[in-house]
Amino acid sequence: MRHLTILPLVLFHFVSPGAAQSPLGQVPSSVLHQIAAEFQQGKVPEAERSVRAALKQAPRDSAALSLLGVILDAQQRYDEAESAYQQALAVAPGSPGLLNNLGNHYLEQGKAEQARAAFLKVVGADPGHPNANLQLAQLSVAAKQGAAALKYLDRLPPENRGAPPVAILRARAMKLTGQDQAAESLLGEVESKAGNDPSVAFS
Repeated sequence: MRHLTILPLVLFHFVSPGAAQSPLGQVPSSVLHQIAAEFQQGKVPEAERSVRAALKQAPRDSAALSLLGVILDAQQRYDEAESAYQQALAVAPGSPGLLNNLGNHYLEQGKAEQARAAFLKVVGADPGHPNANLQLAQLSVAAKQGAAALKYLDRLPPENRGAPPVAILRARAMKLTGQDQAAESLLGEVESKAGNDPSVAFS
């Protein structure tokens, strides 16, 4: 199962040190942001080289380790990514950003239960986390747990709830709870607003 990429948010997250000059043993936030920008621009090999160079100076920086995991996931080097995430979590075990990245890592490999466990830890620390709630909703629908899916969807920010794929996911959850008429009405609204959008028609 692939994770949904339908919300206007970055699906990876790092916790920057918050200062231009980092404390001993941390990578400067400016360096992390530069590496993240390289990655988002599609310069994956360059980003990997940059983050590994940074980790030579600060091998226990959890943010840099997490970013390395994301970069390795993008290359489907999952075993190496797993090692990076586990090293990061050993330093910052309760970080919602790290756990969210770990959940996405498991989803990329189709490991639904491990992903669910990671995302549940995310919402335990940050109940409104958009990506974790969205992925938990999708996992719940896949497991035929409509009420649970609706609970997670209700936690999404208002600006995200109207996105057509989110509305379609909500309609599926509503059908699972016996709200067939309301689900059909919602789907009708999505269809009328979408016009000729082929992605919505496919959904």
